[in-house]
Amino acid sequence: MTQAIHPTNHAIERFNDRIKPFLDHELQSELSS
Repeated sequence: MTQAIHPTNHAIERFNDRIKPFLDHELQSELSS
């Protein structure tokens, strides 16, 4: 439970690695439209 409430830097980095491609794709869609 503690890890979910206070994620470690490693967990945050993994989350960023997963979400960044999605965000980049969304940004590209916004810019092209």
